Amino acid sequence: MAGGANKKFIADPVKFMQENVVIVKSGAHESNDVKMFDLVESGKRETQVDLAGGISKKYARHNKWSTEGNKKIYDLVEYSGAARKNSHPISAYWCAYKDNDVKCVQLGPNARIMFTPTINGCSIGVGDGQHPMVAHANMQEKVDGVLKTNQILMNGQLNGKIDDCRIFGKEMYTQENQVNVTFFGVFQFNEWHFYWQSRDGKIIKQDNKRTISGFSAATAW
Repeated sequence: MAGGANKKFIADPVKFMQENVVIVKSGAHESNDVKMFDLVESGKRETQVDLAGGISKKYARHNKWSTEGNKKIYDLVEYSGAARKNSHPISAYWCAYKDNDVKCVQLGPNARIMFTPTINGCSIGVGDGQHPMVAHANMQEKVDGVLKTNQILMNGQLNGKIDDCRIFGKEMYTQENQVNVTFFGVFQFNEWHFYWQSRDGKIIKQDNKRTISGFSAATAW
């Protein structure tokens, strides 16, 4: 387990996300509550735990991944088993995802971090107050036979779920083809603050090394 990475993340989540790339490995997990997570350096182990149902999946071992700026890349996976000495699992609220639906979680005092599945067309809604509601919306429609997310439908659903809703939509994160986003929240200075880190998802393979070609450091929203 990546106890060292977990410990660094817990100490300063924003700094960690500015210095590293974190990819949420997830599925449509129905649970919207506090969960335990683990940061695993990509390519370092053969077995990873998928968030959709907690089923172990096998991955071929390969060399470490990196970015063009030699930033380390970590997979965020659900922590499995009982906490062990020096493992430092990350306790965080989890806002789930489901096709053509809106999933919500009420933030509170039980964790100081929030994660949601990778965003690549969906929208996030955030309410007001010290313990806001957070929602992950996915609304699709067929356009010329192709499924596409519908921002108007998502905005309507989010505004219907959350009063005074702030919306983080795809028009904010699709610049320069960086269309995959890790969106997260941090409770600091007695209130919740939200950040996003984008990447283009392109993988370059050269000299037995995998490189993600474009990404941005954590940005305050």
